[in-house]
Amino acid sequence: RVVTHPWVLHCQICDPQQPYRRGDAGPMSIRIMATSDQPLWRLFSEIVVRLPISHSKARDAQGEGRARLWKFDFVYGKAPSATGRYGPWSLLCKNRQTEIPITAPLSEKYEERWQTYADQHSVESIGLSDGMRIMYEFAIVNKDGSFSWPREAAAKATRLSRIADED
Repeated sequence: RVVTHPWVLHCQICDPQQPYRRGDAGPMSIRIMATSDQPLWRLFSEIVVRLPISHSKARDAQGEGRARLWKFDFVYGKAPSATGRYGPWSLLCKNRQTEIPITAPLSEKYEERWQTYADQHSVESIGLSDGMRIMYEFAIVNKDGSFSWPREAAAKATRLSRIADED
């Protein structure tokens, strides 16, 4: 089957030092061609392979990290107001994350994990469309071995700062 007009999605990696950086000015971004019926896990696997993570605190002792995808929301062709906790971005797979190889070798176990993460969704059924922007966020390993998300930490710090300013 030959696809003559694939969708083009713009994917940027989330900068853990500046998770709310404006525009497409992330440390690295790529364009990915996909079809509407393509399984989401395959799109995710291409992102993992094409956007390597080199952050020293992105992996655990087994060489694995955690990642998730965000989509840039459009309402009638315009970005919504940035009054939400995460601005105009929303998680693609709600309350989900998956393991990714950082220094661990790529193996078949990741395909199963990514299929679980995508929950049988296709690119279109999850809410993506041609020309959309997505963000690939990876978690940072804390000293106790747990993972934290840069966007959640920044949102919490912003909220605490606003509360302190009000007082």
